[in-house]
Amino acid sequence: MRKNWFLWLITIILTLVIFSILYLTNFTFRFPPKEIFYIRLIRFLVTSVAGFTLAIAGSTLQTILQNPLADPYILGISSGALLGVALSKIFGYQIHLTAFLPAFVFAMVTIFSIYYLARVKGTLVKELLILGGLFLNFFFNGIVFYLLVLKREVLEEILYILWGYTGIIVTTGELPFLIISLFIAFILACLPLLKVRELDAITLGDYEAMSLGVDVHKVRNFVFFTTSASTALVVSITGAIGFVGLMVPNIIKKIIGGKHAILIPASGLCGALLMLIADAISRNISPVELPLSIILGIFAVPFFFWIIWRQRNESNRG
Repeated sequence: MRKNWFLWLITIILTLVIFSILYLTNFTFRFPPKEIFYIRLIRFLVTSVAGFTLAIAGSTLQTILQNPLADPYILGISSGALLGVALSKIFGYQIHLTAFLPAFVFAMVTIFSIYYLARVKGTLVKELLILGGLFLNFFFNGIVFYLLVLKREVLEEILYILWGYTGIIVTTGELPFLIISLFIAFILACLPLLKVRELDAITLGDYEAMSLGVDVHKVRNFVFFTTSASTALVVSITGAIGFVGLMVPNIIKKIIGGKHAILIPASGLCGALLMLIADAISRNISPVELPLSIILGIFAVPFFFWIIWRQRNESNRG
């Protein structure tokens, strides 16, 4: 842990609180009429829970797979869940009410397929992990685009789902189901806090963790389940949102440290903040709201350069 980790955590919390007020008041510090505030509050909850969930998913996946590039989007988990959502939508079901089950099934199949394909003689090959995720990403997205060609009447709506959108409209009858879904996603995202000691041990390596009495296989399956379920829930509500789970955990590890009791909640809070910032930008820089993955993709470009530069420096020092 860094010596000043507590100050960084307080800074993240205060920044999130201040920006949340700005977001809800549309940067005026004046709360709007009840009807408008109600719409903004729903969007605020969806956006912040999605960011919180995806950031924690990325954090735990990076630990369990020992790869700083592991992320629900890059590994194809989001795309697998998206295919389930698209199938539900194309067959006429409401996304946030009935799409979770097929999204969860496809997400689970994706993560276990990638994990077992990337193992060579009992060793997890990081390059195969990323390549497998990219391959499944292209494969699932290809199927989704094919389905769009077959059913063009849902083209515009599915396009926003492809790249993430939190400005969903819900009726009074649908609101309880949405709130329950967000609450379950939040709880699922927090479950890895029950395994912080085991996750800390796994950062040393699988064999070292097993020598400390950690059942690595059991912990890995636990993380795969919670990550797939929480990501599927988020995707069934917002669509596929990329790069949050990639950028946030790496930044938090750099400024706070890698102890999971702090890393997991800090990543979640910072993920919520990043998503709120991206959503605010998407609503104000263009006459038409941009999907969130477009904004986050722009953020991700300098981040990728930073990752490459850091790894290059580490290799030179080695």
